[in-house]
Amino acid sequence: MKNTKDLRPGLLLGALLFTLLLSPQPAQLYGQILNPFPCNTSDLLPPACRNVCYNLAFQFAGSSATNWTDNIPSSIGLSVNSSGVLTGVVSNTAPEGEFTFTVSANIDGSPTPTSTPFRLNIIIDPTECVSCIPANTGKWPGEQPCLHEVAFVLDNSGSMDDPESPGGSSKWTVLGTALSGYLPILTSSANLDVDDRVGVILFSGLDATLLPVISPGDPFPDLLDVTDPPPSFPPGGGTPMGGGLQRALQNFFTGLGVDGQGKKRTIILLTDGMQNLNPMVQLGRTIELEAGRFPAGGILGPGSGHGLLPINLNTPPRNSIEIYSIGIGTDISSAGHALLNNLSTDYGSTLDMAFDMNNFLNSTIPDAVETSTPRILDIRQGIADPSVSGFQTEAFTVNDSVKSLVIQLANISQQFEDPQTFLFKDGNPVSAGPAFTNGKTILYDIDFPATDIGLPDPGSSRGEWEIRFLDHARFQYEVTAIVDETGIHHQIDFSGQDEFYAGDDLKVRVKLWDREGPITDASVVAVLQRPGDDLGDLAANTTVPGDSLSTGQPDQSSIGQAKLTYLGNQQEFWNLLQRTSNQLTLQHTGDGIYTGTFSGNSVTGTYRVIASIEGVHPNLGPYEGRESTFAFFDFARPEDITLNETIIPLGADPDGGQSYLVTILPTNRFGRKIGPGQLGRITASSSLGSVSNWKDNLDGSYEFTIRAPQNAPTDLSIFVIDKETPVLRKKINESRPFGISLHGGFLRPLNNTSPFDTLTNGFYTEIDLAYRFNPSIALQLIGGNYNFENDFQIWGGSLFLEYTFRKNVVASVFYPRIAAGIGGFKPDNQDTTFGLGLRGSLVYQVSPNIEAGLDFGLYSLPEPGYLFGYTGIGLKFYL
Repeated sequence: MKNTKDLRPGLLLGALLFTLLLSPQPAQLYGQILNPFPCNTSDLLPPACRNVCYNLAFQFAGSSATNWTDNIPSSIGLSVNSSGVLTGVVSNTAPEGEFTFTVSANIDGSPTPTSTPFRLNIIIDPTECVSCIPANTGKWPGEQPCLHEVAFVLDNSGSMDDPESPGGSSKWTVLGTALSGYLPILTSSANLDVDDRVGVILFSGLDATLLPVISPGDPFPDLLDVTDPPPSFPPGGGTPMGGGLQRALQNFFTGLGVDGQGKKRTIILLTDGMQNLNPMVQLGRTIELEAGRFPAGGILGPGSGHGLLPINLNTPPRNSIEIYSIGIGTDISSAGHALLNNLSTDYGSTLDMAFDMNNFLNSTIPDAVETSTPRILDIRQGIADPSVSGFQTEAFTVNDSVKSLVIQLANISQQFEDPQTFLFKDGNPVSAGPAFTNGKTILYDIDFPATDIGLPDPGSSRGEWEIRFLDHARFQYEVTAIVDETGIHHQIDFSGQDEFYAGDDLKVRVKLWDREGPITDASVVAVLQRPGDDLGDLAANTTVPGDSLSTGQPDQSSIGQAKLTYLGNQQEFWNLLQRTSNQLTLQHTGDGIYTGTFSGNSVTGTYRVIASIEGVHPNLGPYEGRESTFAFFDFARPEDITLNETIIPLGADPDGGQSYLVTILPTNRFGRKIGPGQLGRITASSSLGSVSNWKDNLDGSYEFTIRAPQNAPTDLSIFVIDKETPVLRKKINESRPFGISLHGGFLRPLNNTSPFDTLTNGFYTEIDLAYRFNPSIALQLIGGNYNFENDFQIWGGSLFLEYTFRKNVVASVFYPRIAAGIGGFKPDNQDTTFGLGLRGSLVYQVSPNIEAGLDFGLYSLPEPGYLFGYTGIGLKFYL
């Protein structure tokens, strides 16, 4: 289809090829007048239309320019003003066709003017005319980039060899199959030409590999080739996602960072999100670049070789690099979702890769190539079963301003055996044959006017187009129809909101317009596909066999992801995650804007919205369209997170430090757990000391150790998701020397000396006041009542010295304590006497200032010879 592109891009690309050979390097461009549209190495300006204003500002490489002049004939109606803006209204008598003129200016006050020739086409075709725009906007309506550079950055790590669904093909197999059919439909529907460039970067192990650059029209590399020797791309090794992006930025894109190039650069990243090797994407961190003009950030590398950071992904100038990414498989935690969502211009995820992959890739075309003209009519999915229905039919309504129509049939479930496909328009057969076929994709590509395929002259696009197809075997299919036109346009967004959390409303907005203005009478229906269940909460509440979580890594960083991967391969678990759908008719609210709100979005995960558009245009006839986009709903905002924390003292170190075990179980306002695999999104800091020994407990809880100076108040801050706003901030290790406690339990006499031999069992209560010299040693003043069952009581008070063993104890939660002391006691009807006491306890630290314990001990009153033991419980509170 694209061998007959219109004149402007052809001339532009031809000029580019010539000028690229002779074009100056960025340093040589200083002091020259540059073309702002669309390449500074090209001399072709955007077309001018009769009776339409023109307003385009030239660029210059120096810091200033004066004395702008031109030699444009006055009959044209255009001239360069004192600010270097080509402005005016093209005369109605201006000759149609191309003319050349020269622009001159004094650069940086130089007495010698610099002159540069430019070419401009005057046209009268109203479909090519554009409205006048303000100068220096950097965008011309209908602008075509001078060159497209599309980089596919693909995860080739070992985890891509896992099945995409229980019992299904590997993620790598499904990915390779989908991409083999994507490049042809991208080339056809997005007007790519042989001079555009497509790169494939595979990242795995310790490096990222750039495959030989290909041109549109060439086959996509066979990623499933298993020949030996290479080419062969079996998945294996770790996942250096940042390395894949860096290799694209450093080694694929040409002239990155040079202003005014007018190239359209796109990255399509496909990964299962489990990065575990440097270079890694570390959003929110900044790293200084050792050399070069660009700030660094966004990607963390080792600092040499391919670890050098060429550009900041989040800060201009980046020359329109758009990053589209899709998370592959059911086992991407919300950490992986958040990473890809924040990295990308547009992000989606897939549960059922077989259906979702083509859907996502084709949905990127209108935005990723930024030519303004491709739009999707619809993406249809279903089952073709020749034994039930014979030929399967999918029909699409095409309006009257379409320049080209692309229809792709993809076999989702297997290779075609003997496919039969036919095109019909308004019920009449069309003699066009497929423009591209492979084992799983069939592509039709029709340009208009089209008199050579049996359509009436001049071969109008308007009407209902059908593709009819069958194969010997039953198969899952996906049919995509894309048109290239300038008549009808549509966009979808979420009313300007780009951050979502569980519980937020989703406000969908679809804008619809044509060349004359807004379209106000269309029917727009939106379908929201929600996650069936919350992956993190579901995984936290599901146990797995312990031997299924081998990560092959020396640390705990990937144990949570290992659990998610295991569960993702269990059919019952996978079924719970399947999306549910909700439909809503959007209401027109003015200016061609249709809106509606989806509520009740309480589950963490990726939500997809698909909007179907139908209508009848008064001039262009019936039309349809499809827009889709994704929204990632994160776990919670900091103020909506409950940590359910416990802080347990572990004891004093010989060098004067005090350690604490901190355990947190983050839940959101719906009571759902954040789930395993979130270590990278949870951080803690202490004003004194250090934080270490992080552990993912796989049940949604996490623990770490804080070591701080003894008796020095330490500020503990815990962050979940948001690294700037703490979920918890509190003091620990404060000096709490005073404590009060209550004890109670059972008594038992232990000798037979009269009159004590007549006593039976009883119960006791004690209250004590304590002063703690340090975390291990304390002094206690105890008062108690010891009541035996025959109404014999002993009252007493004693002073105990207490020692707590806080190191090397079971699970670092329970610890033993011993105490001994002397005091005075008053038995009923007897004189006061002295006594000795001994106590042992097993203590549980409920919080930094609350303890619970199991007590057992002895009291001995030598005169009159009483000995009794006791067992009970105690609760202590430190003031």
